Amino acid sequence: MLYNLIITPIETIIDWVFLFISKKFSALGIISAVAGVSLAMNFMALPIYNIAEKIQDKERKISLKLAKQVKRIKQTFKGDEQFMMLQAYYKEEHYHPLYVFRSSLSILIEIPFFIAAYHYLSHCDALFGASFLFFKNLGLPDQTFSFVLGHKTFYINILPIIMTLINIASGAIYTKGAPAKEKIQLYGVTLVFLFLLYNSPSGLVIYWILNNLFSLCKNIVLKMKHPGLIAHGFLSFLLLAVSLFVFLFKPGTSLWKKWFIFAMAISFTIIPYCILFIKKLKFFNRFNNPESLTNENKKRNLYIFLLSAISLGLLCGFTLPASTIATSPIEFCFLGNTPSPFTYIWNNLSIFLGFFVFWPMVIFLLFGDKVKRYEAMIFLALLITTLFNVYVFKPDYGVIDPRFCITVRLDRVPFYYFILPVVIFIISIITFLLFEKYKKQFIITFILISIGVSELFIGVYKSSYIKKEFVAYKPVYEQQQKKEIPSKEAIKPVYNLSKTENNVIVLFLDRAISSFFPFIVEQFPNLNEQLSGFRYYPNTLSYGLYTMFGYPGMVGGYEYTQDQMNERPDVLLRDKHNEALLMMPTLFSQAGYEVTVANPTYADYGYTSTASFFDKYSNIKGIDTKGTLSQIYKNEKKIDYDSNMDLICKKQFVNFILIEGMYPLLRDTLQKFLHDDSIDKNVFINSFSDLYYLSELTDFTSDKPTYTFIGNETTHEPTPLLYPDYDVPGVYENGKTGPYKPCNSQDGQEYQTNLGAILQLGKFFDYLKENDVYDNTRIIVVADHGYFDLISTFQNFKNPTIPASFNPLLLVKDFNASGPIITDNSFMTNADTLFLAKENLGLSDTNPFTNKQFEQKKDSVTVWMGYNGEESVSAVRNRTQFTLDKGYTVKDNIFSPENWKETSYKEFLKNQKE
Repeated sequence: MLYNLIITPIETIIDWVFLFISKKFSALGIISAVAGVSLAMNFMALPIYNIAEKIQDKERKISLKLAKQVKRIKQTFKGDEQFMMLQAYYKEEHYHPLYVFRSSLSILIEIPFFIAAYHYLSHCDALFGASFLFFKNLGLPDQTFSFVLGHKTFYINILPIIMTLINIASGAIYTKGAPAKEKIQLYGVTLVFLFLLYNSPSGLVIYWILNNLFSLCKNIVLKMKHPGLIAHGFLSFLLLAVSLFVFLFKPGTSLWKKWFIFAMAISFTIIPYCILFIKKLKFFNRFNNPESLTNENKKRNLYIFLLSAISLGLLCGFTLPASTIATSPIEFCFLGNTPSPFTYIWNNLSIFLGFFVFWPMVIFLLFGDKVKRYEAMIFLALLITTLFNVYVFKPDYGVIDPRFCITVRLDRVPFYYFILPVVIFIISIITFLLFEKYKKQFIITFILISIGVSELFIGVYKSSYIKKEFVAYKPVYEQQQKKEIPSKEAIKPVYNLSKTENNVIVLFLDRAISSFFPFIVEQFPNLNEQLSGFRYYPNTLSYGLYTMFGYPGMVGGYEYTQDQMNERPDVLLRDKHNEALLMMPTLFSQAGYEVTVANPTYADYGYTSTASFFDKYSNIKGIDTKGTLSQIYKNEKKIDYDSNMDLICKKQFVNFILIEGMYPLLRDTLQKFLHDDSIDKNVFINSFSDLYYLSELTDFTSDKPTYTFIGNETTHEPTPLLYPDYDVPGVYENGKTGPYKPCNSQDGQEYQTNLGAILQLGKFFDYLKENDVYDNTRIIVVADHGYFDLISTFQNFKNPTIPASFNPLLLVKDFNASGPIITDNSFMTNADTLFLAKENLGLSDTNPFTNKQFEQKKDSVTVWMGYNGEESVSAVRNRTQFTLDKGYTVKDNIFSPENWKETSYKEFLKNQKE
């Protein structure tokens, strides 16, 4: 409880900063996240430290003033007489002996920040395997030097020693002129830190070195004139540098976000001038005169602050968690080692009381009347705005489960969602000022009490429902635990191939990256044998950046590219997508093939399951395998990410509640990086287990020719895989990507995920060979699009991420093909999949839905950027056309920048008419 109240709020902020910087600035390495956390923590704590140091300095001066007389009393009197004399003297000087603890105030404040950083960074998986300069593993002690004594090797960690020397230098400046007692105290703490951190992970020690450097610079700056202006200038420079970095080196960031970051940097830079201007306004001076406030007004402002803070804590810590769990209580029962869902409510309550009550109260007590007044005003406005954000400006969060993995876009909301919260915040502040001026704060107090009571009532009502459901579910759960754990032997085949007739298999790997494939084969040369007869087509384009745009053409042919789908404005996009999805199954079933379709993407735009979607087609078997084998896989590999599901839920619950109350413009950005890697690993396993058990899912019982489509999202979930088999998720380590040199850890994980998928396909193809089914099987491995990676293949482009995003994997093996993998540089698109699958099989050349002849239109291909918020089905469910804008006309060699010509949809339509 106390840890959650005091430490966890700080640790949560550390987590946000670390995740944000490590993902947004991954090119700078993980050390940038450590530096970012250090800067954030120091600047966040700086005002508290400064006021604590002022109090400390005041205590120091009083102690020096009293020291002479105290010494005389102690020399002259003994025992009770000495005690009475000292008490009388202290009373005369308005001093209390307990005030001596004020000299330790800055250390007391530093302790929670130290504990939070120590706990977070010493348990941070991202540091393991990450390197910086000659420190090879930031997750371990640096062990820079070693020596052997007898039969034992001893290591010297240089980083803690550097940290101590910097700390001593900083302390020497800070304690100049201070009493010996204070110097001993500070140097004693320095030695304690050396002892505590000596065998700590080097990433944590680097963090503390950066803290000490910051402290050293702060102490130097404080000795200068106008330290506040110097600090503001540094921060302004830092923010402008970040803005410039985003403009120059983050091409994937949308333009409005770049300008927003730049505007924020400029706004911060001009804040001092804005404050000076506002202070000169008569209107401002009329309402901003804290010195004129009566004690009664100050007391009322205290009530407003406390009631606002407590209401915020209750809303975020009790009402919202209880309301969320009440939507599906059973999902939050018996997670990991936590049986009761109420644990998550109490956890949230203690953390948010820390966020909104404990730490704000510390600031309230330490600072003067002006800050107290501002704090009351801001907390009132924050509460009112948060209530509107939660209950009025609320997006569709999709299906919420204990992982809180939000899969929908949160910025697809009306424009007024971005304007009105700001207006409400400003109105709340004006209301506070008016009520304060006319001494009507009791009205605000009454409203705040009403809000608090309402929050309690809702929370209690929801909690009673949760308790009822939990009690009813408990015996059901206990009965389920007695059931036998499934094993590999329980897997039943769903793909029925033929030993005597032709088989056509289309293996769809979502977001599989073409440029990785040569490196994968170089790292595992035996793939040449496993994938014998395959042709690799590196010079391949997709028609879209996202599945929504690239998938229809991949499964339906050239009539289902974005611009061609727009040619039929009287048909819903959903229906056209369904046509594309049904194209090959229909053609093959009409030709007498036994057809199986597994895990098609966006069937009916998500309105129905795969099985129900294909119910009306008696000759097409539709199945969903995703996630059905994940528990069997986990049992075999002896991994259990669900054992810490309660810990993930606790952490992600806090993040989700904050996203709910967040300013709507920031929600989507935050939810993209505020998720746990364990979530990704579970999602990854849901798909990877399908590939891992592909042989068990396949038999050879069909006596007819077969067409099998297998959709899989393994390559869509970048996950570090353990060397050398790459079939178990782990922690990313540098140097485990063979000949491929990733530009950052994200890129390395992308490579490992693609590698893991290809290795499993190699095993499956061996299985086909062992059963004499390889030669009579045509196999196509294809992706819907590439990804925004800074891949070396496209380094000659101004923005390498654009062509990389349009370059999907395409591998093809024809009947009876053999020999090592052949690289074919023919110009291809993934819309050729239809033609490759049906080639020379006597299938119809007519689209069964439009009655048009199939055509391969690739003399000149136009691909579209698709940055219009339409990359999710929810955005286009009831639309008949895509909103196309910027695109590229591409021909021949996609690796040549000269072959990419920027165009617009308007220009495209004009050229089509000509």
